[in-house]
Amino acid sequence: MRKFLIVMLVVALAVGAALSLVACNNDVDLPGLKWVNQEVLSYEIYDNGTLVGALVIKTERVPAGEQVLNMTGETHNVSASTVKGTRVTMAATDLESNVIMASESLLDGFTTLASAKKVSYNGTEYTTKARYDGKRYIYSVNGGEEKKMRIKAGFVDNELLYTVLRVYTIENNYTGSYTVIDNVAGEKVEMSISTSNPELRYNGTKQDGAGESVAGIKIYSDGVEQAMATNVKCVELNIQRAKAPVGSSIKVAYSVEGEGGLSVLGKGSTGLYSTHIPVKIVENNLTYKLSSIQCA
Repeated sequence: MRKFLIVMLVVALAVGAALSLVACNNDVDLPGLKWVNQEVLSYEIYDNGTLVGALVIKTERVPAGEQVLNMTGETHNVSASTVKGTRVTMAATDLESNVIMASESLLDGFTTLASAKKVSYNGTEYTTKARYDGKRYIYSVNGGEEKKMRIKAGFVDNELLYTVLRVYTIENNYTGSYTVIDNVAGEKVEMSISTSNPELRYNGTKQDGAGESVAGIKIYSDGVEQAMATNVKCVELNIQRAKAPVGSSIKVAYSVEGEGGLSVLGKGSTGLYSTHIPVKIVENNLTYKLSSIQCA
């Protein structure tokens, strides 16, 4: 389960890596249009088919202005007046409910504003934090000396890659190219993203109730439990290095918009829906399967 710590919803090259958008051939919606005011995704984590833990991802909109990154207590300014900001928190637990990974990130529109991460598992412990000042990505590991690298706007922290991909039009043979910057080793690696399976179906996880077990995704819309979703139509994206050594690719299945897909309404008065929901992520021996979604 060692890789579980390293690649938790991350295209992982090293601690604190970041992504810079190079090119995409599809339209992009404004950030925030693919999730409601507050969305909570719960996943089961499998290692070679064996259940090993759980992951919860909370995504919430935040207004423009001063915002506190709770993990560090530091204040950062969300300046995007139109699309505003997003806070994403992640918590991974083992089967004994021990928190083994926690992270928090702030998006300012499309750009990572600040992030922090803490890992504690099986004798491995580290913390990272990073911020962007408009020209430089400033980061540190285990409270050590801050390091800086110049980077153009439009990048996102690696923990947010799967979130940011949601804002693209991914249904029609999506392709993209990203540069991953390993700010520990000082390397840049080009990553390619493309549609690998445009007709994937997802049935969810095992749900026990009323004396029987069925497969599905539990859905909570505006705090009210809805019928479970099954046979959800998805598009699968393939993420891998663009140049040798390519290695194994990561595959992420997103629910499509429209017929057969999955869109979950938030609080009724907002008229907002969560769409392009990542329902399944496969990275080497690890698989993350969506078990429930709560929208408010």
